[in-house]
Amino acid sequence: MLMWQGLLSGQPPNEIFRLGVNGTTVYDVYGHTITSNMGVVSGALVGDGTAKSAIISNPADFTFGTNDFEIEAEVYRTGNAPTTLGCLVSRSTVNIAGGFAFLLLNNVPTVYLTDATQTSNWKFVMGGGTCPLNTWTRLRVARVGSLVSLYVDDVLVNSQPYTLAVGTSNISTAIGGNADRSHPMVGHIKNVVIRHMKK
Repeated sequence: MLMWQGLLSGQPPNEIFRLGVNGTTVYDVYGHTITSNMGVVSGALVGDGTAKSAIISNPADFTFGTNDFEIEAEVYRTGNAPTTLGCLVSRSTVNIAGGFAFLLLNNVPTVYLTDATQTSNWKFVMGGGTCPLNTWTRLRVARVGSLVSLYVDDVLVNSQPYTLAVGTSNISTAIGGNADRSHPMVGHIKNVVIRHMKK
């Protein structure tokens, strides 16, 4: 089971989303509706590099502001994204930075963040490590206070300060691509968990 990893000592994790798969049925254990055109194989969503993603309902639930948050996923990359970006979990579209994007940039795990003043550009970009072909890799990004940390297979690969709020928008959070199904991933993704520690 994926855990909070003790990043917020003394505070219980506040999960707001956990991806579930039952046969070909995709669901959130906390009740968000998921609208997906991705494939499903062996308990994982599958992206083939075409315009596909799993879109999660209730965008406001994923407005982090200055709060601490964590996004985790297990990824099995089977090829290169058709663009240099393959989105894993994002709140964005092809032209609008809607808050955050956790993605593979040339197969490097990368997090993009923006504040409320940005509509088409990202304020913060941080990457590190790699996501190799044909193997399951656990990826995690966490913001605790003003520090954003990136982990690959539970090993810290980068950490940098970000003091701004994460921007708000009416863009939905999506798995495997953006909300407009741009920048799709190529591979399998499972065990997606999003946690939001409200202050």
